[in-house]
Amino acid sequence: MRVSHFTIATLLSTALSVGASAQTLTFVGHIDTGGLEVTPVGITADGSGNAYVAGFSQRRVLKIAGFNGGTPVASVLTTTNATDTPAGPIAWITDTGLFTADFKAPNRLVVAGDTFDGTNGGAAIIIDTDTGTILGNSAGVIPTGETTPFRHAGAAWYGPNNLVMQFQAGSNYWFAPNGDFATASFYGGPAPGASRDLAVDAAGTIYVSRNNKWVGDGTEVSIHRIIDTGSDFVLAGNSNEANWFTTTVANSGSAQGIAVGTIDGVESVLLCLRESGKILRIPTTAATVAPATPVEITHVEIEFPADVTVATVGSEQFLLVTQYGRSSAPTSCVTVFSLGSIAGMTPATWQAYD
Repeated sequence: MRVSHFTIATLLSTALSVGASAQTLTFVGHIDTGGLEVTPVGITADGSGNAYVAGFSQRRVLKIAGFNGGTPVASVLTTTNATDTPAGPIAWITDTGLFTADFKAPNRLVVAGDTFDGTNGGAAIIIDTDTGTILGNSAGVIPTGETTPFRHAGAAWYGPNNLVMQFQAGSNYWFAPNGDFATASFYGGPAPGASRDLAVDAAGTIYVSRNNKWVGDGTEVSIHRIIDTGSDFVLAGNSNEANWFTTTVANSGSAQGIAVGTIDGVESVLLCLRESGKILRIPTTAATVAPATPVEITHVEIEFPADVTVATVGSEQFLLVTQYGRSSAPTSCVTVFSLGSIAGMTPATWQAYD
């Protein structure tokens, strides 16, 4: 199924800087996902110009081919909702769905969300990105030594083939060696709770976004770090840094996407502040006690950023942002920015996509 509308506006640029380096953020266009998923949240990408989106409302996993040039095509890669056609692997409860997504080369995708149901608990689903085939599904699985299915809402690849998963409203984590949910082991992470999304850097450090939206109208946003102290990529023996980064906002919202990416040669954590309409860029080398003042990525086309990823295709880099609830069309979309040249991305080509 192809997305039927693509909106392109005049190319705009915003200069960003970290220290002496500068990076131009150039708006390319919005890919409308509304016909497929009205609440796109988690996003990740491979190195071939394909992006993958985890949807909250329809609980669908989307594949967007060709975001780096030509005519992008969006389609449903996998359906996870049992009421959809074709039927998916679990029965989601109303107002619950997928929340996070993470890609691992060459063709493995993990998406996750919470059902808030004692029977299923949540679902981390491993998908073959070439075929859409579901290779693993945690829904309803009872790990060895446990008596009930484990609750979790987010998942990310950790080490060669392992998965780390977290509670959406807690500070507890699971580690699944080789993606085997049945043998997942429990790990008590940094307090306080209310975790939202997580990302892992090349060294095995886990970054967890957290807010206190669940306590009234929360205004505190932070990032926890779980630092790998060895080389075997296991959670046991790691050290926790609660609130490695903390900020206060007017409204912390619910979607708090986080990613790790290298821009201008600097590895950084990117944190979405959806209700504030901006993305924070924080170098991972910042002091552990008080990270440096982050760069604020803002743009007229960034209105409600839910999640973000940095994608490298050949020699070009892109910033991909999921948004929903925008005040103008498309209201649900993936917004594409170039972090370098935009060879092959002519407005005429993209405007023809409608």
